[in-house]
Amino acid sequence: MRVVVKSEYLRSFFDSVSALVTESRVKFGENGMRASAVNSTGAAMVVAEIPKGAFEEYSIDREVVVGIDVEKLSRVMKSCSGNVEMAVDGELKISTKDFSYSVSVIDPSVLKAELKGTNLKFTAEFSLKAGDLRNAVSTVSRVSGDIVIRTDSSGVHIEAKGDVDRISISFPAQDLPEARSMYDAEYIKNFFKAARPEDTVTVQMGTKYPARFSIKLHGGKVLVDYLLAPKIEPE
Repeated sequence: MRVVVKSEYLRSFFDSVSALVTESRVKFGENGMRASAVNSTGAAMVVAEIPKGAFEEYSIDREVVVGIDVEKLSRVMKSCSGNVEMAVDGELKISTKDFSYSVSVIDPSVLKAELKGTNLKFTAEFSLKAGDLRNAVSTVSRVSGDIVIRTDSSGVHIEAKGDVDRISISFPAQDLPEARSMYDAEYIKNFFKAARPEDTVTVQMGTKYPARFSIKLHGGKVLVDYLLAPKIEPE
């Protein structure tokens, strides 16, 4: 197999996955490179992809699936620039013109399986800039780590309620259906690890329902989806 990709794409790929887990399955298949992982509590899942068309060169003679320490690779990629060549032969090898690194792979069967049956039917969908959504979630989480995201005909509202205070940040939008769910803010803040402020985040959600956060990095050269389970909101 011979796979060559820009270092910034690979860095964003590993940063996005390591925002949720330390180890992940990574598949080199006919459509490109894909990682999927569920966190230890089962509350969140990440799927990251670099489509085949984003590679400088992509030649594989068979599908390859390995387990990778994505946290370690996220750190290593900070030392890489230019094009990166990858190979798998008992270990994952990464090299550039003046840098090389290899690490043992993990048996993918020992890693937590990707959630099945995730063909969810969401009732509301909206898009915001990553910087705006990150700032809103960070601000309201100062009142409570459990935040409410809700939509209605006036827009998107991100809220939190403490023992003696409450806070709400709104983004105007038209014709959104009503939806309301509570989520753990720490997960959402980590979802933006690889995103630039100007990147667009599309959120799909429902009432007392999981939310999907979809981010296109580098103009769609890296695609990331996070799925987050709701928390039980007190009556």
